[in-house]
Amino acid sequence: MLRITSLKLTENPFSRRAAHEAGQRLARALLREEGGGLLGFDAQGKPLVGGKPLVEGSPRLSLSLTHSRDYVIGALTDLGAIGIDLEVHREGRRFEDIAAFAFGPLEQERVATFGAASFYRLWTLREAYAKATGIGWSLLVDGVERFGLSEREGVWRQALEGRNWWLGTAAVAGDFTLALALAPNDKTLALQARIATALTSVSSRVSGGFLPRNRSASPKSGRLHQR
Repeated sequence: MLRITSLKLTENPFSRRAAHEAGQRLARALLREEGGGLLGFDAQGKPLVGGKPLVEGSPRLSLSLTHSRDYVIGALTDLGAIGIDLEVHREGRRFEDIAAFAFGPLEQERVATFGAASFYRLWTLREAYAKATGIGWSLLVDGVERFGLSEREGVWRQALEGRNWWLGTAAVAGDFTLALALAPNDKTLALQARIATALTSVSSRVSGGFLPRNRSASPKSGRLHQR
């Protein structure tokens, strides 16, 4: 099972509080679909199920949330540890300086050569991977080379720190970049087509203001759509 749900904020789209509340609704909606019982969140906003963190590496379910501008996206799977990240391209961002601080040498070269598009592809990859490991920010900005040899959008398999990963990125109309990282529990699973379909589906909804395919609801400060 791999589910990705997206929500477009229609009230206070740039409010962190609104995004946080939308993320909670997405988590509850995803778990409700799978018969899970989301009971709360910890001080850092991590979901709790039965008093235990529902984080990347859970033996049954793995959940990841991301927010950028007026969109919140959630991903839930029982296939392995998952991380997802969405970033809007911001004007005036000193991405070369950020890359020099956070990225590996080849990654920095790609940013210097190909500019903002390369920076956001690598940043979202690094953040999705950092979320999936459960380590977070320190891994995102540790300067270790990981993705300098990945040249374009798409889905591929890669070994990182002794573990097999499925990775995917997509450039989304409206100046967004989306990335997903998944470490499958079963190394023999062929997940390329499934991940590509999920990324394409959520990307099309973000770029087009998306209409629901299966079900929709209109909660207080957003519109929920699920694949």
